[in-house]
Amino acid sequence: MKVLFVDDEANVLRGLQRMLRRLSNEWNMQFVASGREALELLAKEPFDVVITDVRMPVMDGVQLLTLMQQRHPEVVRIILSGHAGEDSMLRAVGPAHQCLSKPCDSDKIQATVRRAVALRNAMSNDKLQRVVASMPRLPSLPALYQRIMQELRSADPSIANVAKIVGQDMAMSAKVLQLVNSSFFGLSTEVADPARAVVHLGLDTVRALALYSGVFEQVDARSAALIGDLWDHSTRIGCIARSIAIAEHAPKDQCDSAFQAGFLHDVGRLVVVANAPEVAARSGPRSGEGPTSLQIEREVLGVTHAEVGGYLLGIWGLPDAVVEAVMFHHGDQLAVVDGFSVLAAVQFAEAMEHAGHEAQDAGLERVLAARPHLAALGSRLEQWWQAIPTLHTEECDR
Repeated sequence: MKVLFVDDEANVLRGLQRMLRRLSNEWNMQFVASGREALELLAKEPFDVVITDVRMPVMDGVQLLTLMQQRHPEVVRIILSGHAGEDSMLRAVGPAHQCLSKPCDSDKIQATVRRAVALRNAMSNDKLQRVVASMPRLPSLPALYQRIMQELRSADPSIANVAKIVGQDMAMSAKVLQLVNSSFFGLSTEVADPARAVVHLGLDTVRALALYSGVFEQVDARSAALIGDLWDHSTRIGCIARSIAIAEHAPKDQCDSAFQAGFLHDVGRLVVVANAPEVAARSGPRSGEGPTSLQIEREVLGVTHAEVGGYLLGIWGLPDAVVEAVMFHHGDQLAVVDGFSVLAAVQFAEAMEHAGHEAQDAGLERVLAARPHLAALGSRLEQWWQAIPTLHTEECDR
């Protein structure tokens, strides 16, 4: 693995060399003192990861990562800074995959790099990997985009209204969760609820994120219908997964993760819609309508929307349980059989949604016919089925 560190302070680079010396047999590390030197080196040889400070003369870290995003989108881009103001960090949200704050120990750096590179390597299609890695934003539903902008531009915006709007949109939810879970904010626990994320960030930060950083983006009319149907489906999956978590008496953070994993399980479809709308149209308005949709994605793109979504959220640093459920929601494995898992809840919710919440025996038979591996859940299947009321999207109050 090749990792490039960029910092204009020589003592910082020496400190990083000493701290990471034990990894020298695994990592090929190079250290440069400016963004210009980094770009020159990247033009000569490939790197897996670039970790840069923000505050540097001539070319700061955000400018460096922005140019890298254009010229070398396949490289994982990480900010490591202890002196940057909030404005600089908000500017970095677009081009940076993750933000780490100084002081940062070697274990944290190592874990962040390994996770990001492992997820990147899971993407077998080089072309799509470059597309996903270069995306600073995802498309939002036009109505929600207009509502969030109107609220944020009002004379007296309400944090409750902003949180509610953000929580209804896959793209906005993913982006605020990316920011709040970065170590820049120093939270002791992972946040999986975008409403909580908005409260942690505050109105000024969310306003800057939306109005000045430009990380929220309205989808074009051509794709609005596809995303609208996707939103309806994903909201129902999130509600079902959360209901299962509640029935399992899971702690609140796991209930939040179950909802977000269900709500974001098809976020990879947003990438497909934004970059290959003809594939999204051929695959049907909702993912999981049958093996055909996955076969089309695999045939044309070389990967499925599940892998794309898991990679994107993973490299953005969202909670592991959410990333795992998104990446493997079409898989045939269970993360946990003896206890509750977010992945199992999302897989069951998907199977139940497509089976239809009909008469109990017939419905469960259809669930198992679609996802035979869920039989390993045993008596839980009936308990989960009984715990799920008939849901309508408009009744799903988060």
